[in-house]
Amino acid sequence: MRRAIVGGGVLLAVLVVGFALIGGAQVLEQDVDNTVTNVQVTAQGDARWTVLVRTRLDSPEAVAGFEEVAAEIQAGDSQVGDAFERRMRSVVSEASRVTGRNMTAGGFSVNSSIQEIPQRWGVVRYSFTWNGFAVLQGDRIIIGDVFDEGFFIDTQDVLEISGPEGYAVATVAPAPTDQGEQEVMWSGRLDFPPNQPRVEFTPLPADEASSPSNTSWVLILSALLVVGAVAAVLLVRYRRGGARARDARTPEEQVLRLLSEQDGRLRQAEIAEALGWSASKTSRVISRMAQTGSVEKLQIGRENIISRTD
Repeated sequence: MRRAIVGGGVLLAVLVVGFALIGGAQVLEQDVDNTVTNVQVTAQGDARWTVLVRTRLDSPEAVAGFEEVAAEIQAGDSQVGDAFERRMRSVVSEASRVTGRNMTAGGFSVNSSIQEIPQRWGVVRYSFTWNGFAVLQGDRIIIGDVFDEGFFIDTQDVLEISGPEGYAVATVAPAPTDQGEQEVMWSGRLDFPPNQPRVEFTPLPADEASSPSNTSWVLILSALLVVGAVAAVLLVRYRRGGARARDARTPEEQVLRLLSEQDGRLRQAEIAEALGWSASKTSRVISRMAQTGSVEKLQIGRENIISRTD
């Protein structure tokens, strides 16, 4: 069972609920294959939590059961949504008590879908807004005190924390699996120690205004940068024969094509190098593909091995 501990040992309901969906007089219980939790923090210290809970629908009975429950979720009268809201309000209330900070929860939503590529998956999306989630100290946004007893993600699960526009990651603990300028990501299995994950965001430096006397130099420098960037792109295209650089396919299709050319399996770092992507972009694309089931991600040490599922 998936669990996360927040505030005095209260179970984070969205992961505890997992895929035990209540439908009318019967309960559909299936193993959860993975969850992806995204925490999007605002400059005001609030956070929008979104959790995708995915499970394989590998039998007609599983599909029929999921469709029945999904219909109730879409109709807005499912007990799943009510249970989710009750428990999350309890979690936030307990975190408020433990930290001594004012917190509220709202903006609850639960919806579901069936994805067909390449296998059939049942996906339930839980979302809510945690007001007062982060600590504001001057211009710093600090996350961590609500996890007073730590946090837990299981094998194949992913936790993503993103900062607001105009902010960058200043410090993070423990070391993330992947990190961009504004976001950090961990993939399980992982037990976080008390008061972690801890992430601190600080504002990006403001752009300095150009004085009139320096305007011409700014224009010249900008032109040189553009020329240099174009030359670099042309050089990359030349070295790669132009095949992938001119590929009009989506990022997901580019990854699948690359995997097909390499017997269906590559290290994530090799994918980033072959496609000329940053580590953070590669991580985001691979995470989306793992959610839809088009690839499988196996973590070996601090390295991810990506494989086609078909």
